[in-house]
Amino acid sequence: MKNLIIILSFLSFFSCKKDHQKTTIPEEISIDKKWAGDILISDINFVKAINASCKLNNPFFDRTEQQIREDDQRCILSKIKYDYSTLDSIKAKTFMGSVTPEIKLFIRNTKSSDKDADLSHQATLYIEKNNVPTDSLVIYESLNYSEALTVTQRYFYLHKDKIYLLDFFEDESGAEVKKWTEHTINTNGKITLVKEETFQSKDHSDDQETSDETDNSQKYSLVLSCGTGCAMTYNTKTITQDGFRIKVTFSVDMYLNQVVTDTYDESFVFSYNNSYQLENIVREGQENEDFLKTQSASSQQSFKDFAVHLVKNKKGI
Repeated sequence: MKNLIIILSFLSFFSCKKDHQKTTIPEEISIDKKWAGDILISDINFVKAINASCKLNNPFFDRTEQQIREDDQRCILSKIKYDYSTLDSIKAKTFMGSVTPEIKLFIRNTKSSDKDADLSHQATLYIEKNNVPTDSLVIYESLNYSEALTVTQRYFYLHKDKIYLLDFFEDESGAEVKKWTEHTINTNGKITLVKEETFQSKDHSDDQETSDETDNSQKYSLVLSCGTGCAMTYNTKTITQDGFRIKVTFSVDMYLNQVVTDTYDESFVFSYNNSYQLENIVREGQENEDFLKTQSASSQQSFKDFAVHLVKNKKGI
């Protein structure tokens, strides 16, 4: 519940944070414990106990100090000891560890595309194979909505080639899980989804469809190779749907030898049949050209995988 209290005073609260020291990349294969997150995030039984243990029995503002202490002790989230707020002070791309001698992990702070949040923090995991970016994923996020008295969070745990993510929110009724996922990093340096558990709240069922769309638009990205030492990351900004046509606008970062050389927006229209099977993809402004036919086999597969992810919660007619 501490996160909910913080948003009531964030406009007048300032804190001093120490910069992380520059890390020398070692040769051994491991994830630095400083960046691994909390192991409890990988425990699905722990995750399933959150909703019941963290629901408030008394109105948030009417609780006595004793009731507040009891609520905090009862809520199983209090067992998390890793301080995710320390990630807010990352100043630059930082080495986290290695999955293999060729595949290395980095983290850096990124900007959330959620413009409704009054205060936001976000950190993204970047994967490189042989010094070439191969994939990325938002692994930490804290979005504060002061008017709604709500905080949405994403916590993570990294272990070897596994990534575990927990999405939950806190409001006046307590804390509640939205989604838990397990991912793996394959030998190509790509992130693949292994397991997913979603939790639908009775009190927030009307918001579920909106939440699904938000997750799609803010958390998914593509990394494409564009030649030796060249890579492009496509981070989704907005998604709009008209029938079985879905328009996606990406923020594109172009890297040359690991340095960002250009950033721009690019929009695509994904067209599906009435069973939500992909028919084609066109780039905005080039509607007469089949975009996939202009791409390499690996880029085609990346966009096809994204197209499946885009409609994973939709049903055909």
